[in-house]
Amino acid sequence: MGFGLFVFHLLANRQYGFHGDELYFIVCGSRPAWGYVDHPPFVPMVAWLATELMGLNLFALRFFPALVLGASCFLTGWLARRLGAGRYGELLAVLTFVCAPMLLRLGAILNIPCFEVFFWLVAAHLLVSICKYEQPHWWLAIGALCGVALLAKHTTLFLGTGMAVGIVLTPRRKDLMTPWPWAGGLLAFAIFLPNLLWQYQHDWATLEFVRSLNSSEMQQTGRIEFIAAQFILMNAFGSLVWVSGLLFFLKGIAGHPYRLMGWIFVAVFVILLAFKAKVYYLAPAYPMLMAGGAVLLERKLAGVRWNWMRAALPAAIAVTGLAFMPLSTPLGSLESKEQYLGKLLGFMTDDPSELTFDFRYQLGRPEQLQVFRDVYEGVGEEDRKNCVILTHEYDTASEVNVLGRELGLPQAVSGNNSYYLWGPQEATGQCVIAFGYDEHVLRSCFREVSVRAETNCPWYPAGQRIRPVYLCRKPLAPFEELWPRFKRYR
Repeated sequence: MGFGLFVFHLLANRQYGFHGDELYFIVCGSRPAWGYVDHPPFVPMVAWLATELMGLNLFALRFFPALVLGASCFLTGWLARRLGAGRYGELLAVLTFVCAPMLLRLGAILNIPCFEVFFWLVAAHLLVSICKYEQPHWWLAIGALCGVALLAKHTTLFLGTGMAVGIVLTPRRKDLMTPWPWAGGLLAFAIFLPNLLWQYQHDWATLEFVRSLNSSEMQQTGRIEFIAAQFILMNAFGSLVWVSGLLFFLKGIAGHPYRLMGWIFVAVFVILLAFKAKVYYLAPAYPMLMAGGAVLLERKLAGVRWNWMRAALPAAIAVTGLAFMPLSTPLGSLESKEQYLGKLLGFMTDDPSELTFDFRYQLGRPEQLQVFRDVYEGVGEEDRKNCVILTHEYDTASEVNVLGRELGLPQAVSGNNSYYLWGPQEATGQCVIAFGYDEHVLRSCFREVSVRAETNCPWYPAGQRIRPVYLCRKPLAPFEELWPRFKRYR
């Protein structure tokens, strides 16, 4: 089933265009560093590798996410087998994985959480080796894995915290009397150290980014909404499996040796709930619960009188997964998706476009680039020599720098996230095509500001999608001195 999931995403993931984050990862990968403002270096490295091996195209960028998600599906079934599941349990575990909208969506584009799910599953397998075979030397491998995972996403710290809580609260405390957990922790720190040094050299830019994000987007997620979304987006019937997994690890006799894994989930859940984190931050913690729950349910439903349930539960999970396909896959037009999701999930949001943001974020870029080109060609020949495109968002700047070169567009700069650290490059500010900034901000920096065109941004909220494109001249100060005014870590 994992291979089938891999093939499905390879075939389905080219219906829409480049995602804004994918374009940003390509640009970051072309500027290799040990860190970036809003993410560590792992995924930009994957973007660089994919485009070097297979060229600049959607197949190349989305090959590795599809591969990793397929591998994660396989690892979930294998984990269920290692925990004691038979064929039915393996099938139930992988089916629950495939039919979870939150997980299925991760294979659709190049993204960070997809790799996070894979790393957490590998960690779960290593924990099984420790707990089942009493081989504490595997803590060293977990340390290496966590170090690499931290270079993919800083929230791997939650996994480390969960493992620490699990060690303290279970008989695995005895491992603390050996050198292996400590050596693993030191190895993780050593692998992650280059990113820490980068943070120090750049005034802890990621912490500033997280504070800004926490004060805006994260605080919009209510705790009740967070909990409800876990059950809905992990498949309502699939939730029976992962909840059973929590019982398997924390209460079950068969799951007693692996109790540590149950505490990992509890600790991470409490942390994310306390900080009002984004709904999908908990996604990598679910597959190990699916594996454990599959073992428990297979044994509970073994009697003849439960035969109907053995068939009904997978069927219900599959039907619910199919019902959420428009949310979790690129299949279908955007209009049909939003009409359908408005009927299915209208109780969650008044605006279905909030649920289809990732798909909207892949639309309208060729048309937008054409508008920029028209404005650029309307600039005098002398001005074009020093012209630069200034954007409010990193995705628009990346769109210009990756896709706009074929149209003859000049370089784009931005004050958003890592683009701010890269600075204005060689731009003088004498001729600036600006997009996304409020006019009053531009007038505080330039003597001449005029609207030259309008362009559509499908990913903006309804009513704000038509945005002006400005032409700015005669900066009020050297552009490098004005640069801090454009800073935006979000």
